[in-house]
Amino acid sequence: MTNRRRSTFKYVFVSTMLVVIFSYGVVSANNLECPSRRVFDVGEHIEDVTHTNGKYVAVTNEGHVLISGDGFEWNIRKINQSPRLIRGISAAEEVVIAIDAFGKIYRSIDGESWEVVLNDSSLKLATVESNGKEFVVYAREAQHGGMLLYSEHNGGTWERHYISDADPLDWYYLSVVGSQYFVSTSKLYESGDGVLWNRIVTDDLNLPGLFAKNDDNLYVNTAGTDEVRISQNRRTWTKVLIKGNPVPVNDIKWVRNQFIIVGNCSLILTSNDGTDWLRRTSDLQYPNRLNAVASNGETIVIAGEATKADSDGVSAVVLVSRDGKVWDNISEKIRTVLTDYKSRETSQE
Repeated sequence: MTNRRRSTFKYVFVSTMLVVIFSYGVVSANNLECPSRRVFDVGEHIEDVTHTNGKYVAVTNEGHVLISGDGFEWNIRKINQSPRLIRGISAAEEVVIAIDAFGKIYRSIDGESWEVVLNDSSLKLATVESNGKEFVVYAREAQHGGMLLYSEHNGGTWERHYISDADPLDWYYLSVVGSQYFVSTSKLYESGDGVLWNRIVTDDLNLPGLFAKNDDNLYVNTAGTDEVRISQNRRTWTKVLIKGNPVPVNDIKWVRNQFIIVGNCSLILTSNDGTDWLRRTSDLQYPNRLNAVASNGETIVIAGEATKADSDGVSAVVLVSRDGKVWDNISEKIRTVLTDYKSRETSQE
């Protein structure tokens, strides 16, 4: 779901049309300059969020699970398997899968009770995605480099798969768009089942990044920190330039008839057509790293982390919107609920 380290890709070249969207500088707030690279991981924060079976499910880096029906009111649970550095979450109907950075995959039916279904310390897990039928995880290991882990719908057993002509030393950007998976490296690959992968030959050999698609089959790729690329056929791409200081992009989704991009420096961009983009603002106190977007079709949730934790060591950020234009910052409420839950955990030890 989310890739800040997530995936997406595309490569193709067309008459290179440059479209200037807007400009912005380095974000700073309260004398804190927003870093352009990942120097966050300060305090407990939200790594990823998804929506499934009528509820939002988010996960923190320390393994707390946040569950909400509407995006505004949240309950807290815990992955009770001593997780370390949770990196992602995805869902297929009632099954929810979470991954950590040290080779563990966790499975839940309700988002509340969890079990470890894979424990392989030789793997570094980075991204998990699902098209609603199966799960695919991007993993790396010292011997083979990049690979994909695959599980059928229930997420109980996992198999290793390799893309035959992909360079294992490349970083894989794994994305899901509708029913299709994409892996973007120095090449672009597509799969309908997460097992069989076909290369898409494009006119642009530099399409690493995340992907999204609108209802008219317009694809948007976040190949650069200061640009997007758009295509109707995934082979020929037009570059759309975002003028200004580069800001890493962490997620892109098509929700409520608009593309939404989130990233570092509290970046929120929206576009109806992939060409004209608007930067949205909120009352976030610090230049935050926005990690993921999810929607139930009515509300939209953005989750991430601040560059500064509060006195309880929590830096979780949650924004909620009904239209993608005006965003309610409920981070303080989330931090309070999370801190209260952790206090009860401590008192029960």
